[in-house]
Amino acid sequence: MTRRLKIDLHIHTKEDPKDFDVAEYSAKEIIKEAAKQGYDAISITNHDKLTYTKRLDDFAKKNGVLLIPGVEANIEGCDVLIYNLKKFSKINSFDELRELRKTDKNILIIAPHPFFILKSIGLRIFRNIDLFDALELCNFYSRFLNFNIPAEITAKIYNLP
Repeated sequence: MTRRLKIDLHIHTKEDPKDFDVAEYSAKEIIKEAAKQGYDAISITNHDKLTYTKRLDDFAKKNGVLLIPGVEANIEGCDVLIYNLKKFSKINSFDELRELRKTDKNILIIAPHPFFILKSIGLRIFRNIDLFDALELCNFYSRFLNFNIPAEITAKIYNLP
């Protein structure tokens, strides 16, 4: 029997420069709760800030959780998730993101909530599809309004998870 991993790759914390007033928990509190809920891995993806540190990574390991370095970068007004970074400095354009991809082959790039109304890449994804390794589904939807349908269609067309 194959064991499934329990992973959350898009978490904001009190250390987030943009969501600090709505995020309820610190990075350490998130890690403790992830361990309690049986998560194998998480990524803290605060806005334009790499929250990952050696100390936090050690804390996660001690709690049995793999901490994946991540950031939610705002690029040309769009949110983009970038993982496995060693350090982060502001990325202003998709062309700069392409350059980063060329110099760091180990990064993973995901389009979060790509067709949601706020800060999503929307139709610009088609001009920049070469950058993305996956598309994220949005947790805000209903039977009457579902921004995930175009994301699912796009992922299928471009063979992306």
